[in-house]
Amino acid sequence: MVRKSQTPRRKPKQPSRPQDRLDLEALAAEQGVQPLGNPNDLVADFWPEDETADDFVQAVRQWRKEGQRRPAL
Repeated sequence: MVRKSQTPRRKPKQPSRPQDRLDLEALAAEQGVQPLGNPNDLVADFWPEDETADDFVQAVRQWRKEGQRRPAL
C-alpha cells in the first residue's frame, strides 16, 4: 500500500490581489534589467570561424558524453 506524504505540497505563493502583481516592466525595473541596445553585444567569440555549427554540436555532444560541459576558456 502506498501512503501519501504527511506534508502537503504547497504551491508557490502568489500575490492574492491583482494590484500586488508586478507587470513585466516593473519587474524588470526592480531587477535592474536594461534593454539591449545593440544585439551584437550578445555575440561571443569562442568558436573558430572555420568550424561549422555541426562541428559545434558534435563537440558539445562529445563533451557531454565525457562528462564535461565545455573546456575552460
